Amino acid sequence: MEKLTKISIYSVICGIILTLVTFLKGMGLIGGGPIGFPFPWLHYTVLPSFTGYTSDWTGLILDILIWSIISFVVLFILFRKKK
Repeated sequence: MEKLTKISIYSVICGIILTLVTFLKGMGLIGGGPIGFPFPWLHYTVLPSFTGYTSDWTGLILDILIWSIISFVVLFILFRKKK
């Protein structure tokens, strides 16, 4: 497999993992609010009798895209410096 293809596949995987890490970071036990960085893609509300979730698919896709681009640049620099 070509080096650039490997970097592209790894960067998409890293983008998905980093998006899920921002999900874990944003979860709180009390209150509610947006989850996702830099674009909020999940909003949750915690009330005494109701817990609700609202998802924003555009924010999720943009989050994965941004983190994938950042991962691509970092991996490209790391693989380029290896040789």
